[in-house]
This record gives sequence, C-alpha cells and structure tokens, in this order.
Amino acid sequence: MNMVKGFLSVLLLASFSLTVLAEGRDSVVLVRENKAHDFGTAIPAGNYSGIVNVKDDLYALVSDKGKRGAIVFVRIKTDRKTGNITSANHVYTLPTGVRNMDYEDIVYCPQSASFFIACEENNEAMEFSVDNFAYNAKVNPTGKILNFGGLKGKTYSNRGMESLAYDAKNNLFWTIMECPLKADGTMVTADSLVSQPLRLISTDSENNIRQYAYLMDAPEEGVKMKSVVSGVSAITALADGRLLVLEREVHVPEGYLGAFSVMKIYVVDVENEVEIGQGDAISDVSPFVSKQLVCSWRTSLGLLSHSLANYEGMCLAPQLDDGSQVIMLVSDSQNQFAGVLSDWFKTIVISV
Repeated sequence: MNMVKGFLSVLLLASFSLTVLAEGRDSVVLVRENKAHDFGTAIPAGNYSGIVNVKDDLYALVSDKGKRGAIVFVRIKTDRKTGNITSANHVYTLPTGVRNMDYEDIVYCPQSASFFIACEENNEAMEFSVDNFAYNAKVNPTGKILNFGGLKGKTYSNRGMESLAYDAKNNLFWTIMECPLKADGTMVTADSLVSQPLRLISTDSENNIRQYAYLMDAPEEGVKMKSVVSGVSAITALADGRLLVLEREVHVPEGYLGAFSVMKIYVVDVENEVEIGQGDAISDVSPFVSKQLVCSWRTSLGLLSHSLANYEGMCLAPQLDDGSQVIMLVSDSQNQFAGVLSDWFKTIVISV
C-alpha cells in the first residue's frame, strides 16, 4: 500500500510540475469577453480581413476584395474600464496606389511611418509609406517586400498568407499560413474534419527566417454540412513578444440557415520551442509549438438570430486604466452578404 501511495504521490507531483510549467510565461488570463457590435452605415460595408490600431482610437482596415487597393480608416472608442466598444465611425479611405492583391492583414510600424499589408494573391507582405493621417494623406508602395522564405506555388489556392503581425519589442514580423502547405497536408473539407499542420514564420530586417510547426484544432463534428472552412485567420503580437493566434471555423449547411462559426484565440510563446527547417515537411513527429487557450466563442445564423460572424482581423487596442490589454476584432461580412451578415466589431480583455 505504501508503495502505491508513493507512486501516486510521484504522479501527482509530476502533474503539478507540468501544470506550473505550462502556466509560466504562457499564462494569459481572460478578464472579459465583450459583446459584438454592428454599426450599420457608420462603417462602409466591406470584406474586412485585417485591422491595426494606429494611435489612440484611430484604426486602419483592409479588405480582401475589390479592384482598388485601399486602407479604410475608422475611429473606434472603447470604455476605459470595460474595454467594450462604445462607438465607431468611418473617417476616410486612402488608396494604396496599386490594385487589391487580396489584402488579408495589415500592421503599422511607427518608426518608419509605414504599413505592411499581407497579400494572399502572391503570398507577400508589401510596405506602404504614409505621410500623415488625414483625408488627403498619400499612401505609396515603397517596393519593400518582407521575406518569409518564398511561398509561391507552395500554398493551396486562396489558403496561404492570411495573417500578419509585428513584434515591436524584437523587431520581428510574423505570419502563419491559413491552411497547410501542399507538402505538409490537406485542407479541411466537409468530408474531412482533420487537424491541420501549419507553419508559423518570422522574419527580421536582415531576412533571418525562423519557422515553427503549429497544429490547429480539428473542426467540430456533428450534422453533415455543405461546406466547412477552417484555418487561422489572424495573428497578433503582444507587447512582450508572445503571439495570439485566431483559429476560425465556419460550418455552412444547405440553405445557409443553421450556419455557425467557432472562434478560438490561443497564446503561443516560441521562446523555448524547436524550429523546423524551411525545406522540412511537417509530419506527426514534428515539434509542434505549445498553445494555451485564452478565449472561445460561437456565432450562428437562424431565423431570428443573425449573429453569424467570420472574424478575420485582430489587433491590440489601447490598454484599460487598470493596465489590462484590449484585443480588437473585426469580421468579414462578405460586403454584408444578402443583407443578413454584418461587419461585426468585438473586443476581449486579457491580463498578461
């Protein structure tokens, strides 16, 4: 009996130690999940796929559709104690000077007064300079393109560079593939609800590239759906260099009614994770990074509920008075499809 007790004590101690390790630097606590807001005509209908806070209550949005490349500027005010959105309105839209190459995400670098936009059409992130923030400001391509290792021809169609983040502390740019590269695995379909192995990639000003293997959750199983879309839609760097990853899955039945989405935000810390080589295919034995669930929520489309939202943009918002960090999210409404989808804006509050 003493031997059994001793063995159980060792197991409990080991379990406790693993828990402490898992909750160390990676511990991010959800303080509050706020409700989503639809601001109607105050925000132009769009296909908003990326968002970044420029300064105070000024944000920049990009759309993944439309012939003309543009950055949409909006003001979004949040309550200083709860982080809940209190108002939002469009202020001006600035053309980028080039066509829209499936703009999927946007980051702002204050030191260079420039934006970088992730373009999924060619799986590149392009730099655009901006001379000021006003209705008559000029946005121009600089010709600089971030080097993430050359993704041309390696991704499935419209399932490549969906996200972009800038880690100001370490001067690193990050992206994660929406779905596996062709060499790494298959995409989720309604008939194949699998976990997807993705690539988390960073680059710096000297083109030093690092890659990590990231395993996305398998989508929910249940009633047979007409289509299921699953992938990482956004990534954001926290002030200390850790990363927030937004996993999104959208389930659509015949006739659309009953469609639902599942959103999950995980925190990832690569500080002690093992890199993978650029030429190495990801397999079951790859060193996948650890991830900690921060927040999850669902939206749906029914006869009386039109809350369905496909969140594709995520960024840091100004901190609250108590130092808590607000995370801003925006959904892609497919230009307010059929009058039943909305451009939802939502915040969560975390303690880091």
